[in-house]
Amino acid sequence: MLFGNFWLAFLALFFLPLAESLHVTPDIADEQLRNVYDYIIVGGGTAGLTIANRLSENPAVSVLVLEAGPLDDARNLSIPGGLLPVPGTIGSGGWGKYQWGLTTEPQTYLNNQNVGISQGKAVGGSSILNGLCWSRGSVSDYDGWEKLGNKGWSWNDLLPYFKKSEKFTFNVEPHDAKELHIRPQSAVHGFNGSVHVSYPQYFYDQSSNVLDGFAELGLPIIGDVNNGTAAGAMILPSSMHPDNQTRFDAREAHFNSASSRYNLHIATNQTVTQLVLDSNSAHNSSQRVMGVEFAPNNKSKARSISCTQEVIVSAGAIFTPTLLQVSGIGPSGGLKSLDIPVRIDLPGVGYNLQDHPMVYSNYYYRNESYFKSGEITDDVYEVAEEYIRNRTGPWTAPLINTVAFPSLRSATDDWKQFMNKSSEDVIPSNTPNSVKKGYKVQKKILQDQILSNDTGIFETMANS
Repeated sequence: MLFGNFWLAFLALFFLPLAESLHVTPDIADEQLRNVYDYIIVGGGTAGLTIANRLSENPAVSVLVLEAGPLDDARNLSIPGGLLPVPGTIGSGGWGKYQWGLTTEPQTYLNNQNVGISQGKAVGGSSILNGLCWSRGSVSDYDGWEKLGNKGWSWNDLLPYFKKSEKFTFNVEPHDAKELHIRPQSAVHGFNGSVHVSYPQYFYDQSSNVLDGFAELGLPIIGDVNNGTAAGAMILPSSMHPDNQTRFDAREAHFNSASSRYNLHIATNQTVTQLVLDSNSAHNSSQRVMGVEFAPNNKSKARSISCTQEVIVSAGAIFTPTLLQVSGIGPSGGLKSLDIPVRIDLPGVGYNLQDHPMVYSNYYYRNESYFKSGEITDDVYEVAEEYIRNRTGPWTAPLINTVAFPSLRSATDDWKQFMNKSSEDVIPSNTPNSVKKGYKVQKKILQDQILSNDTGIFETMANS
């Protein structure tokens, strides 16, 4: 069988050795890391690596990235579990060592169950594990950000940066593009960015069936979700390389491409435990962060490194506020209750985490023609060999690319009941007044979006 030979050939062609000049592991950290950098970035995930890449373009600027997770070794198909870059293996599990393994508190309305919270813990963060869906929100989503007081964050302001980030390739055969209603608009895409965005070589029959079903329900079929009109059903492009049909994550886009830069260091398996504030500053909101403390584990002695410019905290939605709070930045009442000295009383830190619930449903096909028989019966080794040989077949298809973002009004006649809910009903009674005011402003913006037919309020996904 040729499977083994193709496996090795795949390695040689598509996973070239990575320069180690800037990768600092815990065993050599004391010798290799400087005592001072211009910029220190906490978190080597999607945002952190993007920032590190941009800052280090200037050779006169020194940048250190501190990442709690490893540089993953799951891109080597010759070892068990080395299938991370393959779109068709998304959702197959086995990536626990690249996640934090977080769970919620017991949820009252879920029979007191704990629910898992997925967050990547590796160079590239959650982008090495996600479903590859490359989709922007509706125009009103970003305009809503600006209405909250964030000048410069509207759709029109952000579109040039959306385009700058991507290297878009329309690699769909005309027959498939017509059947699946894929009609990219070149005016809203970029073609010279860092992140490859394209389509899989293979589409399951289910994709067209699901789109037809959405159309029968009255949803518009959108030709390009990334033009700002997301309220409808569509085929999403994916963050994948169009030629070798592999995942293109933040590590590929912003770390591997910068591996020859002597001014960029990344220290892996290092957890930042404290932001170091200027001890000479008074207790006020203008205190300067001078550096960080970090360690590979809770049994190791912490080391500190200083910065001349900025510490940029990009540790994700959970650990960014956590780090701020343990450093004395947050709501004073909560910090005092934990015996944390208050350096900056900032009530909003730790509030406003909003995540979406998800409900799964299964269904059965009665008509066998809905699926090509091979999609169900093909041997996994045959599918793998086809992928390695030709970059074709089911392994090129990510878990999800057929989705709908219906407006609430298009989905239910009971949408008005949501208008009468008070934001006070869903936030803790001890929430600071300034935070309560922020929730009320958000609610008004969300109400306007609910009344609109142009904003997707929830998401329906059909997996492969």
